Amino acid sequence: MHIIRDKKDHKVLYIDYTPSISLLNGQEVYSEFNDKTMEVGWTDKSNIPAYYNIDKSGKVVELTLEEALKSGQFQLASDQKYDKGKIVNKTRSELVREGHLKLEDIKKGAIEYYSALALGKRNQLVPDYKLQNAALGIYDADLVANYQATVKAFRDEFYRIKGEIEKSNTVEVVEAVKANYPETIISGTMAPTEKKQEERIPEVNKAAPKALKKPSKKEVNKAAKKKTTK
Repeated sequence: MHIIRDKKDHKVLYIDYTPSISLLNGQEVYSEFNDKTMEVGWTDKSNIPAYYNIDKSGKVVELTLEEALKSGQFQLASDQKYDKGKIVNKTRSELVREGHLKLEDIKKGAIEYYSALALGKRNQLVPDYKLQNAALGIYDADLVANYQATVKAFRDEFYRIKGEIEKSNTVEVVEAVKANYPETIISGTMAPTEKKQEERIPEVNKAAPKALKKPSKKEVNKAAKKKTTK
């Protein structure tokens, strides 16, 4: 099998698939062969490799991926790199450093992701129709309180995450942010002991001002006069 290609840009001009045990003269392979601008290559294989070179003896030699990259026969995409014999995608941090991505866009995408995640997880615990029923007064007060506490917990956690992302100055910091959304319904009702403590608080507050009230000057003089009279 022979191949004729341009010497300068290595563009393939002609392929002769006829089996051959050795290299033939260019004119024998291709009638329009010009040894000044063209070169002939030979291989005993049944196909031409994707990436190859023609050595001094005219033999077609297959190139490794790394050799193909170095020779320019293969081009990596802007988001790819060659690592340990493989073509892999660059990290987002590398893409930001090279100017292919903006950190602000990554932060915006992360916030949108955690917002959608919060909505999805909350909807699993408390579907929208249950929130509507609660708003219409269909459920009892304790269940409504539980739903309100659960929604608030999701909201608080999202805004915590949002704040962490917004103040991040590297991709690594953005990727290190983790969500801790509720996995179960949050109780919005107080335990009996907590209720009793809350009920006693107003009584203590009402009594405290009277006990700690400072006597007026008139009351002091009146008390002193009674003492002198006695």
